[in-house]
Amino acid sequence: MSQTITQNRAMFDFKVKSRFKFKSALGLTKEVILQISQHKKEPDWMLQKRLQAFETFQKLKMPDWGPSLEKLDLNQITYFAVPDAKHDSKSWDEVPQEIKTTFERLGIPEAERTALAGTGAQYESLVVYHNLKKEWEEKGVIFEDMDVAVQKYPELVKKYFMTQCVPVNLHKFVALHAAVWSGGTFLLVPKGVKVDLPLQAYFRMNERKGGQFEHTLIIVEEGAQVHYVEGCFTKGNLVTTNPDFKPIEAINIGDNVLTHDGTYRKVNDVYQLPYTGNIYNIHLYSDSTQTIETTEEHPFLWVPREKARDRNKDWKKEWNLPRYIKPKDYLVIPRNKVLETQDSKEFEIKKWFGNKKGFKLIKKKVKINKDFFKLIGYYLAEGSISKKSYLNFSFGAHERELIDDVKEKIKSVFGVNKFYESNHIKNNGISLVISSVELCRIFEQFGISCDKKSVPRWVLVESFDKQKELIKALWLGDGNYYNKRTKNNWLKEVIRINTTSEKLARQTRDLLIRLGIPAFINKRDRSKEGRKSMFTVGVTGEYMKSMSNIIGLENINDVLNNK
Repeated sequence: MSQTITQNRAMFDFKVKSRFKFKSALGLTKEVILQISQHKKEPDWMLQKRLQAFETFQKLKMPDWGPSLEKLDLNQITYFAVPDAKHDSKSWDEVPQEIKTTFERLGIPEAERTALAGTGAQYESLVVYHNLKKEWEEKGVIFEDMDVAVQKYPELVKKYFMTQCVPVNLHKFVALHAAVWSGGTFLLVPKGVKVDLPLQAYFRMNERKGGQFEHTLIIVEEGAQVHYVEGCFTKGNLVTTNPDFKPIEAINIGDNVLTHDGTYRKVNDVYQLPYTGNIYNIHLYSDSTQTIETTEEHPFLWVPREKARDRNKDWKKEWNLPRYIKPKDYLVIPRNKVLETQDSKEFEIKKWFGNKKGFKLIKKKVKINKDFFKLIGYYLAEGSISKKSYLNFSFGAHERELIDDVKEKIKSVFGVNKFYESNHIKNNGISLVISSVELCRIFEQFGISCDKKSVPRWVLVESFDKQKELIKALWLGDGNYYNKRTKNNWLKEVIRINTTSEKLARQTRDLLIRLGIPAFINKRDRSKEGRKSMFTVGVTGEYMKSMSNIIGLENINDVLNNK
């Protein structure tokens, strides 16, 4: 179920007349910083942090990345403005009418009543409203504004304030923020607590030439969970779930989505928002099958390229907006780090027991070992099921070694030793056939038609050693090593795995990334030939050595070392 929110610019583009308790002069000086700290009655350690940040701000140069800042005059900004309102009210009735009306027009109180576990609202430099529902307070969740947190939880703020994720000296505007920050949100979710409703804070700038520098500090302890979502993808962008790849508009509440830290997190809510503004298209060198389309405020984890023709020596990841991403920079791809290994698995099989007994569900226990994973790879590449009863593997007549390997693995895993070989004179091929309803029911979960092949979740989270066997067999069946000298005597080379299943191509790429081998995906349209599109997963460069160690391509190291 998704929630559609209708928006228009008039909802945001309005200004009310404000009354202030205090408003600093234009520009940033040491005196302004002292005024901010004194007004908040801050401890000395926070004042010293502000002053040190101000010194850093003065030393650092303006950023040379992103849009031009030539017309930005930092002396024409008011850095601290306190409205005539009570700090940190727990009831909207205590908020001045003009400020309350502003937030009501934005729909904040209504959202709090219907969908949120807690809400904070900041107006200019002051948090005017902050509230957490009692059920979360009782579980130990702390949801305060940062000014309160400095007083009530000084040791936590000291430990985490601009030390873990965003250091003060990252660039000039980070240092500016550290010097003049005001308000914001402090959130701590204790160990093991899962907040299943979103917590949100809203920040409103009303005055012209005003600067708002709210600070957000979120601490999530081990085994805890909380959700923070910012920015939007547009319709059609693929999101990695487990084991699927869904367009973002098909994501539902309860789906598990792969996140940047390599773990899967459950979706608690889905919003569809009308949008007007800049849309950025990001074309990926490593994936010709899709273009990422995103709104301008959506953050990306990326690594700026240091030199045009060289790889980075230090891969320092950082979050940034799409407008700052340049051609040849690197986007970070999530790497599945979930490990759930098992020695055996029970498969439910619907089996026919005759006219009197009919179909019954039986359970077949199968060893989940390296031999089985190699069989999965062979099936993905060369397997099929006919008449719901015959498991087939098709090879070239020259691939006797692979045919014998499949036989050996079938005997080892399933104890089956009856095989039938069919020769195809026209295409010089051999089909290895096993008559077994049970095996057909087990292998059909990996897809029956070639363009629908894929693997289930339990395969994607198994051990590396087992997954390597799958990759090896998949390459032996549907892979090749291409190498050719160009006119300039450059060696053009790539290790490739081909499939007509787009889902399997993406899963193969993700398995290789999981194994520490970056890979690309290409798509070739073969509709003019009356054939299905071909997807190629390829490995190039220095990672071919790691790939060759998996697939057993022994001579590639000699080629690579002498190219």
